[in-house]
Amino acid sequence: MRYALVPVCLAAALAASGCRSALPPTLEVRSARASTDGGVSVVTLEIRASNPNRDAIPLDTIRYELSINGTKAFVGERMPRLSLPGFGERTLLLPAACTLDVTAGTPFHASGELVYVPPGSWRQTLRETGLGRPSVTFEGTGTVRP
Repeated sequence: MRYALVPVCLAAALAASGCRSALPPTLEVRSARASTDGGVSVVTLEIRASNPNRDAIPLDTIRYELSINGTKAFVGERMPRLSLPGFGERTLLLPAACTLDVTAGTPFHASGELVYVPPGSWRQTLRETGLGRPSVTFEGTGTVRP
């Protein structure tokens, strides 16, 4: 019975919000920088996150992976505990420790998924209906910088 009400609740939420839907955040892989710490290469991914909405978007979890020169080097997850401000941007720095030798100019490929809490009335609707949180993916390639 509870699941039969989901379409009704979603329709009510759309009507209450004036059929205005929240847009997902966008993510762009900007760069990867390498450093060495105790014989381990640490690559820091710089991800630019943008919020096209008026309301802030709380970020939940970022899952990401990094390949260096075609070899999977890192898989990880972080919980940033921050929000994207309304109509704003943030730079997310995601560290990836790997045993591969990473030097400037080495090709990389990064990809991942950001799980977020939608802005506005959608937050309440998702919680009440027991539906999961939305997510967006990102992907980018380039060469590692020093």
